[in-house]
Amino acid sequence: MVLGRISKNKISCTMKRWQIFSTASVFFFIGCGVKPNSSAQSLSKGKELNSISILSYNIHHANPPSKPGVIDVSAIANVIDRQQADLVALQEVDVHTARSGKALHEAEEIARLTGMKVFFAKAIN
Repeated sequence: MVLGRISKNKISCTMKRWQIFSTASVFFFIGCGVKPNSSAQSLSKGKELNSISILSYNIHHANPPSKPGVIDVSAIANVIDRQQADLVALQEVDVHTARSGKALHEAEEIARLTGMKVFFAKAIN
């Protein structure tokens, strides 16, 4: 096999790159969720039937820059709702952290508030 001729260092480096790429791909393409009946909603909004709108949004752990120390998940959900996106990819989402609240799973709360389905993939420890 070709793999037999590749050094362990190259395999390790390739595996790390693959893990990073696959994690980033899943996070980007799956994002926070897809709204149910999005094609029916798209028609009513005047969008083409075969189109999909995607929102990429760095929520900075739901802390508005003008309010240090405040976590405002509902404001994030309102922004997402106003955009009427079919697919949302969020960055800097906190789940059970000290800075946002040990009891708060931001991804699940945003999904609940927007009526979207959620898929969360942890990017760092």
